[in-house]
Amino acid sequence: TRVAFINWGDTIRTENDEATFRLGVASVTDPKDLRFFDVKLLIAALQMSPDNSALDYPSFDGNTSLLLRQPLTGGPPKELLRIPGRRLYNFAWSKQGKQLALSHGVQQRDAVLLSGF
Repeated sequence: TRVAFINWGDTIRTENDEATFRLGVASVTDPKDLRFFDVKLLIAALQMSPDNSALDYPSFDGNTSLLLRQPLTGGPPKELLRIPGRRLYNFAWSKQGKQLALSHGVQQRDAVLLSGF
């Protein structure tokens, strides 16, 4: 069994609301088995994969949302899902890991200046 945590103190934000976190994963049976990964997250929607072998999280690449899987054994994250032109807000796997529920949409950012009142 493994426990994951995020060191929120070393956050690097970008202009598209994405942040880079230093993620540490430790074994509860062998705390000396500590592994670190740098992950780009849109939101703190980090979850264990259904088989507990990886960490799944949403990320962003230009105008495309990604659902990535970081294997606990190391190496680069694997792309599970790509949603062009939309922002992935949250996700959840079914207990068996065969179905995926998503919350996604388009983020609007408009500014209006009100004056003279």
